[in-house]
Amino acid sequence: MEHQRSRDALIVIACLLLSSLSLLGIGRLKIDSSTDAFIPTKAPVVETNNRIEEQFGSLDALVVSLYDEKGILSGENLALITSLTDEIGKLEDVKQASSITNLKHLEPAPDGVEVVSLYEGNVEALETHIASWPGFYEGTFLSDDRTSASILIQTQLDYNQAELLGSLRAILAPLSGLEASILGLPVVTEQIRISLLADLAFLVPIVAALIMLVLYLFLRSFKATLLCLVPLVFSSSLALGIMSITGITFTMATMLVPVLLLIVGSAYTIHIFSHFFEEYESLGVENALKKVVKKNTSPILSAAATTAFGFLAQLSSPLLPFRTFGLLSFIGVVVCAASSLILLPALIRLVYKEPIHKQARKRAARGLWVAMGNTLSN
Repeated sequence: MEHQRSRDALIVIACLLLSSLSLLGIGRLKIDSSTDAFIPTKAPVVETNNRIEEQFGSLDALVVSLYDEKGILSGENLALITSLTDEIGKLEDVKQASSITNLKHLEPAPDGVEVVSLYEGNVEALETHIASWPGFYEGTFLSDDRTSASILIQTQLDYNQAELLGSLRAILAPLSGLEASILGLPVVTEQIRISLLADLAFLVPIVAALIMLVLYLFLRSFKATLLCLVPLVFSSSLALGIMSITGITFTMATMLVPVLLLIVGSAYTIHIFSHFFEEYESLGVENALKKVVKKNTSPILSAAATTAFGFLAQLSSPLLPFRTFGLLSFIGVVVCAASSLILLPALIRLVYKEPIHKQARKRAARGLWVAMGNTLSN
């Protein structure tokens, strides 16, 4: 008996250590919230984009929009735009920053065409240059009503999106007198990433709470409910650990794996506990578990196999995120089933004590009535 308890304790400690190590790697997860992750790498459009980016640089354009309801074309505002354009252009991840204050303008000259600066400190001359070629400047670098101006940013080919957006916000933070905003695909991608993490942080506790409620309604035991969650948390954390160790990208598809394992794995733990409670009173902890595990091994493995191989069929998908989702779900379901048959019984043996059998309770009750009768007769 002591040998069995030592083995159970070893199993539980090993699983807890493995879960802790897996959760520690969450900070190293690579998050990709862009739609590029869902495009096959061999697709013609991807190869074309890569070829164009090698020749001309990154296609991820960013725009800093500046707004003044009184009019953007004032000496003070233009001086501010000049300063911002220069400061943004010096950032490591920026290849070029263009605005109405640093553009070149083509104008007629005696020898043909002359290249001059669009803005040289004279607002009237700037207005004249813009009026001579409104189709190029208006709608791109300047709004038609002259209340907004834009700084167009061309990024480096391999730039750090989070660092660049952080640097831009730091530059625009002390800005006063103008309303500033950052636009472009990188901003949308970052917002998707933030929403993805927020949804995951919100969804997991909600799912866990609902599962706990359902488990409690069926098992009528808070202790059993908590023990049922342990294999589910173990398999989910192990899936996250595999992602962090192997460098698998965390996408909008793979984010569903931890939540999915909580939902799927709960069925296996319910099988164990529902049958355990049926045999617990009459057989005791050890005998009841032996009978329950032997009886449910085949049904649980069969159910897990159909679910796991159903997810594994995702390997036929041409999209990498869905193949990754299928493989991780396959591994997670297998771990869920195995932990329900190994980890959960070990927890039950460590937590539950041997019950007082019905016959022993009857003898104790009969002895109590006899003792009470003797006391009353005396």
